[in-house]
Amino acid sequence: MKRVSQKVPERIEQVFNRRSLSIYSGMKERAFKKGLTSFPFLLADFRIWLLCRFVGEARGIVSCEYSGEILSAENFSVDHKFPVSRGGEFGLQNLTICSEKENLRKGNMTEVEYRQFKQHVERYAPEVQAAIWRKLEVGDVQRFNYFKRKRAAQ
Repeated sequence: MKRVSQKVPERIEQVFNRRSLSIYSGMKERAFKKGLTSFPFLLADFRIWLLCRFVGEARGIVSCEYSGEILSAENFSVDHKFPVSRGGEFGLQNLTICSEKENLRKGNMTEVEYRQFKQHVERYAPEVQAAIWRKLEVGDVQRFNYFKRKRAAQ
């Protein structure tokens, strides 16, 4: 395989490094809270996995696995195709790149369930679709913040 030397603008590299560290740290913290004593991959492995997707055939263009939306170093998210909350693995083989919006919408559905759900929602009128997506995009965040505030008050 021929290696192509490509200078990445410094700002994009900084954003990518910050985002990848943040996502990796969050996954690792979640794994340890679930009782894992070691994490299945290093930050360097995670960054290589991401870079392979960003610098692959599309020359830096990566799209959301669920919507097809074009993503960048500033706005990508990483999702577990089979949710960890339902027994999915923390390994790289269970990860995919998606938009933050689609990650929130998917919640703890599997990749297959989410695709089926999206097809079902598309049968409704546009205003009903918008209401469903809006509730999914903010619902977990609102509930999380509510319970976080409740615990802090105790």
